[in-house]
Amino acid sequence: MSYRKQVKKRQRTEREKRENASARRAAVRRGWLYAVSILGMAGVVAVVFALAPIGGGSGSSGPEQSVVLTMRDNNFEPSVLTIKAAQSYKIGLWNQGQNPHNVWLVGPNRKDYRSDDYAGGESGSMKLKIDEPGEYGFVCTFHAGMGGQLVVE
Repeated sequence: MSYRKQVKKRQRTEREKRENASARRAAVRRGWLYAVSILGMAGVVAVVFALAPIGGGSGSSGPEQSVVLTMRDNNFEPSVLTIKAAQSYKIGLWNQGQNPHNVWLVGPNRKDYRSDDYAGGESGSMKLKIDEPGEYGFVCTFHAGMGGQLVVE
């Protein structure tokens, strides 16, 4: 086999791998959307309760808490997220929009907290712990004007 044919074959194989990976991601997104549509509002409520704050006590040294931040096209839900200072949080992120979204927060001492980028229908999480009470803004770096506020009590 000539060198040119070998290169073409290698390129075709790599392209097929990328296409297969893309198809698998799309199937997962469709699966999530199908599951949510089948479950309806009861399913959404169950997901919210499953990701609602867990643990108790004063919050200063308790277990990791979980909250949900939904990303829609051009807004966050809720637009104001309230957490306790010095408590570890797992922020569940769910992109319910069509466009890609992410979360970027500049906390105290200019420390960056950034999430991954999520395509429409994708979800994930980010960990967050802020010791200093205050109000901090967060934004989606893809969309000007899409932002919210984190209140640390």
